[in-house]
Parts: sequence; structure tokens; C-alpha cells
Amino acid sequence: MNSLNEKNYDKFILKGSLAIEMYTVMNNLSNESEEKINNMYTEIKKYRELNKKTLEDKAKIVSLVFDLIDTIGVDKFVIYEDGDVNAKIKMLDSIK
Repeated sequence: MNSLNEKNYDKFILKGSLAIEMYTVMNNLSNESEEKINNMYTEIKKYRELNKKTLEDKAKIVSLVFDLIDTIGVDKFVIYEDGDVNAKIKMLDSIK
């Protein structure tokens, strides 16, 4: 699943975490998913506090985001090679 180029890690971390947040706001998830989401945000916060981010640091966060997307369901997201990620969500009838 991870065919993402290293130069796109930063974009994937941002867009992936936002897509996960969007999906979770629109859907009810299991407690296991909620725990993984909270863990991801904790790790992203630690990552952002680093003065210098190594490729290994970035790869760890990318792995967490991919793992969470896999837990929720890869079919519920569109992942682009350039690091962009979109959640597949249904529009609310009231918004249409």
C-alpha cells in the first residue's frame, strides 16, 4: 500500500490526518479506532515539537497514518501518489 515517495511524507502526514479526522467526524467508529486516532494525534504532536525531523521520524508518522487508514478501511479513502488524501464520505441529505 505504501508507494508514497519520501518527498511527499510531510504532505501525507497533514492530509492523511485531516482526512481521518473528517471521516471520523462523519462516522461513528469503534473504541479501538478511537484509541488509535488519539495515539496518532499524540505522536503527531510529539513529531511537530521536534526541532529537526529526520526521515526516520517522518516514516514513523507516515506508518501510523497508513495503519490507521488500514484499520478504518482503505476503501474509505483515496490516497494519491503526491501525498494527498481524501476521505470518501456521503453528503448529508440536508446539504445536498
